[in-house]
Amino acid sequence: CTDYSHARGCTVGRRAVGRCSRMVYSADLPRQFQYFADARVGGQRSEDYCPVWEAFSNYGCGEGGEEGADMARLKAAQRGEARCEGCRCAATTLCNSSHSDCGAGREFGCYEHRCLSPTRLQMRVGNTWFDCAEQPTPSRISLPGYAGELECPP
Repeated sequence: CTDYSHARGCTVGRRAVGRCSRMVYSADLPRQFQYFADARVGGQRSEDYCPVWEAFSNYGCGEGGEEGADMARLKAAQRGEARCEGCRCAATTLCNSSHSDCGAGREFGCYEHRCLSPTRLQMRVGNTWFDCAEQPTPSRISLPGYAGELECPP
């Protein structure tokens, strides 16, 4: 990730929505860990100062406990998201046409996916499965009953 902590994205493996761990230190980082023009910029020390997407504690895509349950229900109603073992993070601008409070712009959310062959991926929004196209990468799905689109993972 290259943006500061207000940015959201998918964690490695797409198992959660998270924030960028990039920060500015008060002094230059050790030379071997300077990845940016500003020698004070980097991630956590435990990650060799390389910024990564750190999962939010309440936004895992797997089946969670009570901590994120209210948010999961809201995101399911607003954007057709799900929490399950086969769910993965994806970029989305989807908004159920019955909701006006989805926010604006590109967000990240959790959607169930399944691979039907090495070249066929499907994503589930609400109760319906949709095919992701092979090209262009990333392909985008527009859905009936929703404004916006879901970006299929590469």
